[in-house]
Amino acid sequence: MKRSLSILLVIAIMFGIASCAAEKTMESSVKRSKGKNITESKETEADETDIDETDINETDIEELKEIDGIMFKGNNSNCWMIVDNMDTWINTEYVLYYDGTLEITVNCNLTGEITQSTKVSDIDYFYIYDFAYDGYVNETYKDYYELVDDGAMWAFYFYDSDSSSHQIYSGYAYSNEAMCFIENILESYWNELDFSYPLPDEGIMLEAVVSFWEPIDWSTDNVCGEKYVVNYDKTIDYYYLYTISEPELIKTVEVDDYDFRQILEFCLWSKKDNPFKDYSEDNVCDGETWAFTYYDGESEPFLIYDGYIYSNWDLTSFSEILAQIVE
Repeated sequence: MKRSLSILLVIAIMFGIASCAAEKTMESSVKRSKGKNITESKETEADETDIDETDINETDIEELKEIDGIMFKGNNSNCWMIVDNMDTWINTEYVLYYDGTLEITVNCNLTGEITQSTKVSDIDYFYIYDFAYDGYVNETYKDYYELVDDGAMWAFYFYDSDSSSHQIYSGYAYSNEAMCFIENILESYWNELDFSYPLPDEGIMLEAVVSFWEPIDWSTDNVCGEKYVVNYDKTIDYYYLYTISEPELIKTVEVDDYDFRQILEFCLWSKKDNPFKDYSEDNVCDGETWAFTYYDGESEPFLIYDGYIYSNWDLTSFSEILAQIVE
């Protein structure tokens, strides 16, 4: 069994950058220079922007679904700053296969890639095929561009029956109604799926041990440190450490989602980049030291750091988060 930490907040913020105000409407491109027309032969009124399901030739769609391989790819990429120690959204890739399977992969810089798949409706299948095929055959977006320098960019590709890839467009797509329409379709399936990062149900995620190096009488039973045990059930056990006695549990506190996320991001970042591997404060010889150990529930415990932390902003800030939670 697994717990899940939602990564939807960060991703939703980033998708908010890329989402378009356009509603789910697009004028049908029924005229082809070549290839299969999968709409029935009927004229479209000038003000008619929605395609009714009865306009779609289901026989032709079923013929398309017999083709093997990918039909369409859409890639939405973050063009803002990627923060190393935060689980920042990098990109989302949408892959639609000819059989109607939509595969969505969300990639964040700490939690990595999470992939889910679903089936698209026939009408959405038609909309995407129509957009992709028309963009490829008629080079609809060949000269299209938007003068934007931040946010999120899109790239769209059409794959023919020979599995050859054809780029339809690459760039910003905030103002184009047809592209915004397709983005909204794709993101509607993203909204229906679960892209939570899987976590263990129980057990220790992080152990932080504080050791006091001030003068202590070790011949008697005195407090010589503290220990914070962060559990996957979103609690922290806070202990006093003694020179002679066993550790004493002082309190157990619940951790809210925001603080738990900060702790997890620190652990994931530390294991991924190992930023404190060569860090030390050799000029310090008293006060207190901190030792942080991360447990991911699968591999061996990972020692993040062990030593003084007075001059390192990341380590001191993280220690303060733990201390504030148990206050």
